[in-house]
Amino acid sequence: MGPSGLSGYEVINNVQNGALQVGGNVDLVATCSAGKKVLGGGYVVPSVSDTAPLSRPEPGNTAWRVSFHSNGGSGAVSVYVICAFVD
Repeated sequence: MGPSGLSGYEVINNVQNGALQVGGNVDLVATCSAGKKVLGGGYVVPSVSDTAPLSRPEPGNTAWRVSFHSNGGSGAVSVYVICAFVD
């Protein structure tokens, strides 16, 4: 038997086209495959002026949540989560 560690590395993307409206807010979650844990995550906003005041793992460490806020931009928002089995 080998040493404990990480296996099954994957990156899951969740893209929602047209989800962020001008002046609006939207939350988006990317979820790991069954049994995997979050190693990290991130996001892409539609415009450089838009913000994401919250970007963090969900309780249970199996998904990544981002809250987006439009400061003039609109369009697609994207969240990604980096996952693996953790031994």
